[in-house]
Amino acid sequence: SEGTGYEVASISLIKGGPQPELAKKLYDWALTERAAEIYASVFVCPFLDVELKEGAIPISKVKTIVQDDVWAGANKDRLVAKWTSEVMGQ
Repeated sequence: SEGTGYEVASISLIKGGPQPELAKKLYDWALTERAAEIYASVFVCPFLDVELKEGAIPISKVKTIVQDDVWAGANKDRLVAKWTSEVMGQ
C-alpha cells in the first residue's frame, strides 16, 4: 500500500471565550502524562512516550503518506465524489 493518511489533533484557547480560566485548566490537563495515558487507552497516538493499549501500533511503525493539505482543500469536491463512488458505491 502507499501508506495511510493521518490527522494531527490539536487543542486551542479561544480568545474572548466565555470561561478562559476553565479552558486554561482543561488545556493544561490535556497536555499531562495522565491525559496521554487516557488517549493511548483508546488507540489515540499520544504525544508522550506512554504505554499503548494492547494491540495498538505505535505511529512510528505506521507507513504514512505525505499529505498536501492545501492541494486536498483545493480538490475537496472531486476527492469526496471519488471516495463516495469508490468506497460507498454511490
